[in-house]
Amino acid sequence: MENDELSLNSVRMLHHRGSELYDKGQYVEAEKYFRRAMVVWEKIGSDSHAEFSATLNNLALVLKETNTLDEAEKLLRFALEQDEKRFGPDDPQSTTTLNNLAGVLHDMNRLPEAEFFYGRVLEIDERKLGAEHPNAARDLSNFAGFLQQTNHLPEAETFYRRALAIDQKVFEPGHPEIGNDLNNLAQLLDQRGKATEAEPLFREALSNGEKSLGANHPSVAKCLNNLALLFCKTNRMSLAEPLFRRALAIDEACFGKKHPNVSRDISNLAALLRSTKRLPESIALLRHALAIDEETFEPGHIELVGSYANLGYALWASEKLNEAETFLRRAANACLKFELATGYDFPRKNELMYDYQKVLAQMGLNKNEIEAKLKSLSGR
Repeated sequence: MENDELSLNSVRMLHHRGSELYDKGQYVEAEKYFRRAMVVWEKIGSDSHAEFSATLNNLALVLKETNTLDEAEKLLRFALEQDEKRFGPDDPQSTTTLNNLAGVLHDMNRLPEAEFFYGRVLEIDERKLGAEHPNAARDLSNFAGFLQQTNHLPEAETFYRRALAIDQKVFEPGHPEIGNDLNNLAQLLDQRGKATEAEPLFREALSNGEKSLGANHPSVAKCLNNLALLFCKTNRMSLAEPLFRRALAIDEACFGKKHPNVSRDISNLAALLRSTKRLPESIALLRHALAIDEETFEPGHIELVGSYANLGYALWASEKLNEAETFLRRAANACLKFELATGYDFPRKNELMYDYQKVLAQMGLNKNEIEAKLKSLSGR
C-alpha cells in the first residue's frame, strides 16, 4: 500500500512537470513525462484510480498537438470508457474527455462524429453546470471552431461571443483563455469581412499571449499568423511579412519542420510572396508545404484542398498554365472528395471551380471541352 502511494505521488509529479511543459508549448518534452506516468500506472494498476483518465487525456492532447491522431483517439476512447463506468454517461466529469475526443475527430476530418460529440458535451455541461460555467465557454468555443470550418459563420460568431463573455466574467484580464477567445472571434470577424472590428481584437490577443504564455509559444504563433493575414487583406504587406516569418520560426522550434502548423505558416508566407511578385520563392515554399501535407493527411482532408489550390494559383500567376491546371484540378477533386467523405459543403468550392474554369479557358479550351473537364471530376 505504501509503495502504491509513493507510485501515485510519482504520477502526480510527472503530471505536474508534463503539464508545465505542455503549457509552454514544449510538446515533445511533455510527451516523455506523460508516457513515464503511463509506465507507473501499469505497475500499480489503474482501474481503481480516477486520476488515470487524466493521464490518458493529457497524453492524448500532446499527441493531438504533434499530429499523432490515431493513438490519441485510442487513448481518449479508453479514457471515456473509464469515465463512463465511474461517473455514468451523462456526467460533467466525462465531458473533458468527450471534448478532447471531438477535437481529435475534427482534426481527422471525421466531421459528423466530431459534431455529435461537440453538441453532446455542450448540452451536458449547460444542463448540469449552467450556461455561464467556464466549461460551457470551452464547449462553445470548440463547437464554434467546427461551425466556422463548415461555413456556418453567423452561428459560430454567436458562440464565440458567448464564450468570450463567460470567460471575461470568470477570469482576470489577461488570462490565456480570454486571449484565445479574442483571437478566435477576431479570426471569424476577419473571415466575415469585418477587418476594422477584428484588428484591435487580434492585437489584444497577441499582447495577452505574449504576456501570459511567453513570446515563443505556439498560441502566439497563431495570433501572429492571424494578424499578418489581416494586414495582407488590408494591403500592409511590410507589416505582415515579419509576423509570418516569426510565426514560422516559433512553430518550427516547437513542432519540427514537418508539422501541419509549419505547413500553414509556410503557405501564408508564400501567399504574401506571391502577392509581392516574388513568385519563384513562393512556388518553392508551396511545394514544400504540399509535401508536408501529403505526408500528413489522408486524401480528401480539407487541408489538402488549400495546399493544392495555393500551389495552382502561384503557378497560374507565373503563367505556367499546364502545371497550374494540374494542381487546381487536384484541389477540385480533393474538394469533392471532402464533401463525399464528410457530407459537408466545402466553404470555397464555387470560387475554386470558377477559377479552374478560367485556367482552362486561358489554355484555349472551348466551352464543350471545359464542360467535359468539369464532368470528369469525381472526387474519387
